[in-house]
Amino acid sequence: STWPTADEAQPTWFSGPKRVSASDDSQEAYWQRPEMSKVIKKSKRGRPRSISHDHILETAIALTEQQPGVPVSLAGVARAVGMTPMAIYTYFDNKDALLQALTDRMLAGLDITALEAEPPVERVMAWARLVRSHFQKRPQLIDMLVWEGGHGSIAWMNRSAPLATALTELGFQGDELARSLSWLWNSIMGMIHNELRVRDEQQQISSDEIAAIDAPMREIVQDIQRMSSEQDNADRAFDFELARIHDALVTMTES
Repeated sequence: STWPTADEAQPTWFSGPKRVSASDDSQEAYWQRPEMSKVIKKSKRGRPRSISHDHILETAIALTEQQPGVPVSLAGVARAVGMTPMAIYTYFDNKDALLQALTDRMLAGLDITALEAEPPVERVMAWARLVRSHFQKRPQLIDMLVWEGGHGSIAWMNRSAPLATALTELGFQGDELARSLSWLWNSIMGMIHNELRVRDEQQQISSDEIAAIDAPMREIVQDIQRMSSEQDNADRAFDFELARIHDALVTMTES
C-alpha cells in the first residue's frame, strides 16, 4: 500500500489542511522501501558531517522536500542521518520534540513583527498574504502544522498571534473571539492549502463531461476552467477571497 496523501487524511480544526497520521513502525517500513534508498543516499552525499541538532533538522527538512506528504518520524530521520533510531533520542526526547523543533525551524523566515503597526483589518489581510508567500516557498509545511495525538506546532500558533490581536482590537472577546479566530484560520489556510493542491494536481473536466452538464451550469463550469488555466488565476482568486474576508470583518464590527 502507498502512504496516505493529504487528501485521504482527516482535516484539522485550525490549519485548513489535513492531518496525516501513522505509527513510527509503519513510517520505518516506508523508508525501507527500495525506491527510498535514493532519497536517503541523496541526503548523505558530499563530505561527511558531524551529527548535531542542526544537522538532524536540516536532514529532516530535506526529507520533507523530497517526499512531501510523508509524515516525519524519528526512525526515518535517523536512517537518513546515518544513526540508529535510539541514538536520535540523544538530541530529541521524542517525536513531538523533533516536530516542534522542525516546524519552528521551517517557520523561522515568517517574520510577523512588521504587522503590529497595521490597523486591525489590514493586519489580517497582510498576515494572510505573508503566510501565503511563506507556504508557497515551503509547501510541505502545510501538512506539518498538526500531527497525531492531538499535537500542534507551537511556532505556528505563535505566528498566528496577529489574527488574535487584530480581532481583540476589533472588539471580539470570549467565545466570539475564539469562533472568529477559528473562522479566519480555516478560511485563510484553506485557501492556501487548496492553491497548493491545485498547483501540484492540475485537474480539468473533459469536454465530454462538460457537454453532459445541463445549461446554464455548463457555461459557468467552462468559465471556471478557463479562469483556472490563466497564469494569474491563483493571485486573483486569493485576492477575491481576502476581499470577502475584509468585507465580513467590517460588517461584523459595524453590526
